[in-house]
Amino acid sequence: MRLMKRGIFCVLPLAVCLIAGCGSKGPTMAPVSGTVTLDGKELDGASVNFVPAEGGRPATGQTDASGKFKLTYINPSDGAPVGKYKVGVSKLAEGADRMADPSKVAGGTTPPGTQLSGPPIKGAAAAKPPKSLVPAKYLNPDTSGITVEVKSGMEPVKIELKSGS
Repeated sequence: MRLMKRGIFCVLPLAVCLIAGCGSKGPTMAPVSGTVTLDGKELDGASVNFVPAEGGRPATGQTDASGKFKLTYINPSDGAPVGKYKVGVSKLAEGADRMADPSKVAGGTTPPGTQLSGPPIKGAAAAKPPKSLVPAKYLNPDTSGITVEVKSGMEPVKIELKSGS
């Protein structure tokens, strides 16, 4: 009899979980789309980052040739959780150097593809920082001055960047 009572107490919480649905459903999501322009022209190939004002996981998107984007949080184009966001936009010049050429280090004697160790490379052989095609203030959501409130049924977002900023 005692064993039976214990079994009921172990199975009862499991049954309640199955009926009610265990675990968190996750945040309330809203689809988010929009357009990014720079000086009135659509910005192709830009990264758009919506960072929650209270901190947490960002939602991101990439603009197409017409400057349009859709945000992704976990699954493609699923949007973002409802709430307030700071927004950052970035785009790097094509072909920007991102790494030093190992064959130009140590007097040109290092074979291409060799893993280098030691302190960071300085001087002419060092990688140049990639050139941003967006004014620096827009790169960081904290300095961009762009905020968006994500909510259900919202209109497409218009992000208008200006070079003189």
